[in-house]
Amino acid sequence: MFRQFAAAWMPGSTSTSTFQRSGHWPRTKRRHSDRQSSGDAPHDIEKEDGVKSKVRTVQQYPGAGLTMYIRKVTGMTKQLRANNNLLTFVKGPYPNNSSTAILRCDRILLICGGIGITGLLPFAHNHWNVKLAWSLKESAKCVQDDLGPALAGIADKEIRIGSRLDVEQLIAEEAAAGWERVGVVACGPGGLCDEVRAAVIAAAKTHKTEFELEIEGSSYDLVVEESGTEQLCSLKGEIHKGGFIPLLYTMTSEVDRKNNSADPLTPDFEADAAAEKHQTLNITTIPGSNDEEFTANSQYGVLAAEAMTTVWSKRDLIIAFVLLWLIQAVNYMQSTATAAFTPFVTSAFAAHSLTATTSVVSSVIAGGTSLGVAKVMDIWGRPQAFTVMLVLMEIGLIMMAKCENVQTYAAAQVFYTVGYNGLSFTSTVFIADMSQLKNRAFAIAYLSSPSVITPWIGGYLSQSMLDHVGFRWGYGIWAFVSLVPTIPLLFIYTYNYRKAKLSGVAPRRESGRTTFQSLYYYAVEFDLIGIILFAGGVALFLLPFNLYSFQTLGWRSPMIICMLVFGLVTLVVFGIWERWFAPKQYMPFSTLTDRTVLGACCLSGILFVAFYIWYSFFYSFLLVVDNLDVTKATYVVNVNSCLGSFAALLVGAYVRWNGRFKKSVLFVGVPGLVLSIALMIAFRNPGQVGLIIMCIVFYALASSIVIIGDEMAVLAACTHAHIATVIAMLSVFASIGGAIGSSIATAIWTGVFPVRLAMYLPAENQADVLTIYADISTQLSFPVRSAAREAINHAYADSQRYMLIAGACIQALGIVAVFFWRDLNVKDFKQVKGTVF
Repeated sequence: MFRQFAAAWMPGSTSTSTFQRSGHWPRTKRRHSDRQSSGDAPHDIEKEDGVKSKVRTVQQYPGAGLTMYIRKVTGMTKQLRANNNLLTFVKGPYPNNSSTAILRCDRILLICGGIGITGLLPFAHNHWNVKLAWSLKESAKCVQDDLGPALAGIADKEIRIGSRLDVEQLIAEEAAAGWERVGVVACGPGGLCDEVRAAVIAAAKTHKTEFELEIEGSSYDLVVEESGTEQLCSLKGEIHKGGFIPLLYTMTSEVDRKNNSADPLTPDFEADAAAEKHQTLNITTIPGSNDEEFTANSQYGVLAAEAMTTVWSKRDLIIAFVLLWLIQAVNYMQSTATAAFTPFVTSAFAAHSLTATTSVVSSVIAGGTSLGVAKVMDIWGRPQAFTVMLVLMEIGLIMMAKCENVQTYAAAQVFYTVGYNGLSFTSTVFIADMSQLKNRAFAIAYLSSPSVITPWIGGYLSQSMLDHVGFRWGYGIWAFVSLVPTIPLLFIYTYNYRKAKLSGVAPRRESGRTTFQSLYYYAVEFDLIGIILFAGGVALFLLPFNLYSFQTLGWRSPMIICMLVFGLVTLVVFGIWERWFAPKQYMPFSTLTDRTVLGACCLSGILFVAFYIWYSFFYSFLLVVDNLDVTKATYVVNVNSCLGSFAALLVGAYVRWNGRFKKSVLFVGVPGLVLSIALMIAFRNPGQVGLIIMCIVFYALASSIVIIGDEMAVLAACTHAHIATVIAMLSVFASIGGAIGSSIATAIWTGVFPVRLAMYLPAENQADVLTIYADISTQLSFPVRSAAREAINHAYADSQRYMLIAGACIQALGIVAVFFWRDLNVKDFKQVKGTVF
């Protein structure tokens, strides 16, 4: 029936400084030109409405494919009713045609009139922060209803029926909101496009916001040549599983176009609701046109993760969640065991001093390599990074089981700590890949929920292993047990990736590069210079906080001062490199400097500084001042992790229901932490352990709000392509905060406790001040209520008072950090694809 047809796209422009872009297919025939709209008409109207044809439903075919709405006129459309089984191929817009520059902006404003919505829906479903402004006439109200499913995921939208958009106000509001880069995409009649151009230019002159402007064509002309008669067809579209599919067609004859003063490329529906029934055709689509779009400008690991979740089943998703929970449970118990085994290992070799140093080194290396692990996940893939971390942890456990000297044990600690922290980190990224943003708070809380039960089980298992098989077999058992949940998870990921690859969904990796080219390519992709600068800077900055106590001059030691200075300078150089010189940045600098991301990272650092200040000597405080045995003191300490993990599930459910988290962190979470720490100042004296537990309960509840909100802030402020990196940044700030907090606690302890001890001890015990200060066993050897024990308790109370005051004051700074967050609604964003939670 159709001998040939051509399609034409109206030329447009894209610019921060405007540049022209045009394109067309062969045999292009332009059927209209841009005309200025009237002042009061909707933006999809070029002239006053003319004659309208009634619309009625002839027959409807349910099922997958395209649905065409056709206005009955004369000529060819009359024949379509009798021949509606014709297979028709339609030329139209395709997936993945969105501008790269636009998608890199912090915010996208979509402005369209009438059928201009066609070209903007792909943008709306490919960016996390979008506002849609759409104007259409009253007779086209049914178009809005038809596109309801496609528009449902856009939370911030302004749709005007029968009235024009205030384009100048829309642009001004976005500029005033403080976004660093705003992408503006317009699609509609020429008058609307001219208004958008003028408004963007005016706003750019008066605001600091950088604008990216793109003007899309408002229509496609499908020109059908049949016996000298030409038919015009305008189209609409919707997003189906992430891909653009043409949906709505209005066809008019050349004669009808002349008789009807309405724009022939604008849908013209009868305003009367009784007449808004549609003639429907069932059209078969070309395979692949419904394929889901993946995150734009993403690296291979991100695309592979999205491809995997696209093809796997709900059963695979559930199994993966169960296995991740088991992995976390095993890791928590394993961590408890390795900590319990350490004194027995060092005692076997009679060398304790080197163990403390290697513990510091392993922690610093683990903190500095987190961003490197994130890059491995993004470039090579999630399962690949998980496998590497698993191998490192297994090597560490095996080396611990077979070590013959403390040096081997020290090296094993490095392997184990890096692998253990890497597994926890990759598990968190897995959870982010497998959950929608609105459900991610609950999913993250679910991942940490094993800590509700593992503290009570881990200690028992560790003691049983020590009593029956010894620490060597204990490490060997945990090395085997760790493989039980991890191997099946790797199988699920590998199987589904292969499935995605065979189906053509997964990205291909054929590079065609030489070995040297591949080395250069990965050096650029991994940002090798940036990794070296960052890891070196973090290591140089953190080591002094743990090694100063080994120096005779302490903080005045030249080595300590040099490490601190060079560490800070290296981190500054890293920032300069990333901003101006890196050929491939760790993440877009706009994300790196985003106020929500930076505020969340600062809150993470503040949280851990405050926590380690008051918590570092808290366990010893419970043993000595409250006279608790080891078991009861462990139970009190575990209240924080157990209750906090349980409360996090409730917080996750609240975020899922409400969609927001800033206000709960700002007005409940951080003030609750400050209050709970401050209350412990009053309840730190002997005999008030019940009140201390009450404070720990308050702290656990408040910390669950803060930790979940902190993680959600960085995850909501970035795209799926940068999830691994922002989580790594959060981890680095936590490591730095923990090191600083421990150092402050140690400084308070060494500056207050021995002085107050000498002040309070009776004369007969003055000679034992240094011995009592250095050994907790000596402190516990004095009878309860004896003069010496009371003096020790008072010295502890004074030291803990200063630690609690410092912790509360520093924790209060978290309010400032949260204040700078944007009040994001997690229901507004869609970051992941496929079958997810």
